[in-house]
Amino acid sequence: MEPFEFKSQKAGSGMCAHMSLINSLLLLDISITVKDAIKYTGVPRWKAALSGTDEQRLIKAIKRAGCKPHVKTCHSSKEAKKEIDSFLRQGMPIIMSVEDEQHWAVLAGKKGKNGYYWIDSADKGLVGCWSWESIEEWMCYDDNEYYFIGIEAKDMSQSFVKKFGLIYPRLKRNQRLSLFKGLFGHKNR
Repeated sequence: MEPFEFKSQKAGSGMCAHMSLINSLLLLDISITVKDAIKYTGVPRWKAALSGTDEQRLIKAIKRAGCKPHVKTCHSSKEAKKEIDSFLRQGMPIIMSVEDEQHWAVLAGKKGKNGYYWIDSADKGLVGCWSWESIEEWMCYDDNEYYFIGIEAKDMSQSFVKKFGLIYPRLKRNQRLSLFKGLFGHKNR
């Protein structure tokens, strides 16, 4: 079986969109490399370091990876939570715009009614679990604007999103996913 792990980025690299793409696809049991992410976005490392990657390039990359992006801009916390919860219930990972639209991170699953698992390639811990209020504060931009992209794979049966809580304790201990494809009944590719 082939090992896989979530990716982090070096400080100041501007590669958060690329790493969020890689990490969200991995939640759908789709493995791509950094080289693939650069090719799919059309944004090389040097350009990412200077200006990051915008949402149009990220949407294009999701499509190039064979997935369907579900783009949402919400104007209230209640609306954003409803849409995010719906995506997560369907097994879709979410790439979200955070930190005043200066950074991309991933919502990887839900814990109970108000807990959200996240993957942030720029965070030292890489993964965490916060309340909706903390996620909302992280996402909110310019008077209640929330921007995020749900990612739908052709085969959603391979999604780890609904089962993320089962691997989260191990991720917190190891700070990377050192599990193997085939876990939770997933097919090897």
